[in-house]
Amino acid sequence: GNNGSGPNHNPGGGNTVTQATSDAGGTLEEVDFGGYLYTFGATVPEDADLEANHRLAIGGRRTLEDGGSVGATAVLDFVPADPGAEDVTIRPYTATATCNDCHQGLGGHGGRWTEVASCLTCHTAEGGAPFAGGRAFPTPMGTIYSSNVTPDDETGIGTFGASLSATRVSSYEAIATDSGLTEPRVVGVEVNDSAIPDWRATARLSWSIKDVNVSWTARYTSDLTEDCDQVGTFDNCSNAAAGKNHLGSTTFHDLRASWKLPTELDLTIAGGINNITDKEPPICQSCSLNGYDASTYDLPGRYSYVEASVKF
Repeated sequence: GNNGSGPNHNPGGGNTVTQATSDAGGTLEEVDFGGYLYTFGATVPEDADLEANHRLAIGGRRTLEDGGSVGATAVLDFVPADPGAEDVTIRPYTATATCNDCHQGLGGHGGRWTEVASCLTCHTAEGGAPFAGGRAFPTPMGTIYSSNVTPDDETGIGTFGASLSATRVSSYEAIATDSGLTEPRVVGVEVNDSAIPDWRATARLSWSIKDVNVSWTARYTSDLTEDCDQVGTFDNCSNAAAGKNHLGSTTFHDLRASWKLPTELDLTIAGGINNITDKEPPICQSCSLNGYDASTYDLPGRYSYVEASVKF
């Protein structure tokens, strides 16, 4: 709630507001089953502007018998001098339903704040933009400043993304069209300079703010085996007795960044590094290209690039 003790500031648009603060010293009385009456400990200052818009936010959380909990928030924007006034809004803000699309149910501060309006009430500094953070909360342990965890391009921390895709091949069979015979291809086995890995997976993390985007990608290929022959005393088979060689699993890491230039042209500059850790592909004893399977793995070494694209 706002007891009027917070400082005045201008959040933009020429509107001066009083920063909200929490109430202390109030009393809670149960008036009927499930109904309560709260009397504020603070009193309204004599010089309070009763013609101005006011906001009251109440949040609570109850622990259930099964160990779970449920939270609830009530927010009221009103004008004390005109209790019947309609469409009273302190500031415009994102709808709670929009946030719940990603967060699967807002529940700030232990679950008692479940509405965006209640977040906005405190997570705005004096003179700052809504949701920009920086609001000072004096505590016995020192001053704590509210954080900004919104994706807003101007005042927020940007938008984060994550994705994971994976493909597993359990069996594979290829029939030659000319002879009708089954080709010697088995999942997880290197043959004829190519292979069908059991697993392939790609994980990606991204961050974007305004016209800048940065992403990190990890590409995973599961291990393989191949037939191999011992050549003299050269130990080129990991299991010479069985005539087999093991090609370990491989993960390549890529980094990419792009910037959409603030020009009339829809121009984007991008650059990146593939295989940033300089991971070498496993040695393939049966492959004809210098012990390397070019159809399954990246070229050996680190690869960097810069590109420009224009959309018309």
